[in-house]
Amino acid sequence: RRSEGWRRINFEVDAGGARLSIDGQLVRENPVLRTANRIMLGSPWDASTGWYDDLTVDLQPL
Repeated sequence: RRSEGWRRINFEVDAGGARLSIDGQLVRENPVLRTANRIMLGSPWDASTGWYDDLTVDLQPL
């Protein structure tokens, strides 16, 4: 089921670790993860449906 409205999801990785925030609120962080070479959207185990609008990948810090 699609949620109402827009959400801004940020995933940042740098020398200080990785951080995931939704609408500006930090929801997860991992100080050990300092590099990332792959992004996966969705689940690799099922055929669930997802919607993505205005997707941007930046290689520069926000």
